[in-house]
Amino acid sequence: MLLSNIAISQAQIEGSYSALAKGQESYKVYTFLEDDTFEYHYGASLADDEYGYGTYGITGDNLVLNFDTPPVENAYRIKATKWNNTNDSLVIKVRLFDLKQNPMVGAYVDLVGAEIQKKKVDIHGQTTFKILDEPSKRGDSLYLDINYVGFEKIKVGLIQEINMDFNINLSPLKGELIYDQIDTLHIREINEDKILLRDENEEFTWHKIRE
Repeated sequence: MLLSNIAISQAQIEGSYSALAKGQESYKVYTFLEDDTFEYHYGASLADDEYGYGTYGITGDNLVLNFDTPPVENAYRIKATKWNNTNDSLVIKVRLFDLKQNPMVGAYVDLVGAEIQKKKVDIHGQTTFKILDEPSKRGDSLYLDINYVGFEKIKVGLIQEINMDFNINLSPLKGELIYDQIDTLHIREINEDKILLRDENEEFTWHKIRE
């Protein structure tokens, strides 16, 4: 077995490592942090197919990954404010952001009632709907339908007679969470650029991702 002095002397791994070869459309990345925690993300360009978080340790020549971070509730946030206008129409203002407060440029929002209005938000993540103050124009129910590629789809119910101003933060689409699982990988070699590992079935290499 070839095991470098780096592995023998250190109890931590830091940085991000790709478990897939260069040139592939999908990604499989492990990121190790200073507090002995790690993140795992596997998927394609739009969203994770699998993901997980946990703690890790190096015991002898084994890397132990403990996926012990439990699932959390959807992180999308909705802040709604009522307001008055003197016109003969119901007005709904929408501002869309991601969880880092960046505008969701290019996203579409549907106002669903007796008819469907579809609008694209502007460079500030904003759009405005107007619907006449007539029951026949609104239907029995009225709601916003927000469906943007790579993010969780949400519906927001509206009150028929009230003008609303919404600030909505969308949550990225998530795949299958790996939880309550421990993976033990045998370290064959470790250096500044890669880690050569082996599980029960095969040998494989993680390559260090450089910024």
